[in-house]
Amino acid sequence: MANPQAVNPPPPDWAKRVSALSVLCGEAARHMAEARVSLGHGAFDPDGAFAHLDQALAILRSLHAAGSLIDREESDLCRA
Repeated sequence: MANPQAVNPPPPDWAKRVSALSVLCGEAARHMAEARVSLGHGAFDPDGAFAHLDQALAILRSLHAAGSLIDREESDLCRA
């Protein structure tokens, strides 16, 4: 069985992209954790929780857009 990466190697900046996406995932997770903290541990701050959830959703939307772009680029590479 052929190695898929040997047939279609990743783009040169692939590692940089994956690293950036990883940072964004971490930021989204941090905002989710902050939202949870805002609703527990003796502090009940629904406005703060909603603010963190809005930030997490914005980051996740940007991740989705970036992932869709990468999928399109990979699809174009496979057709080339």
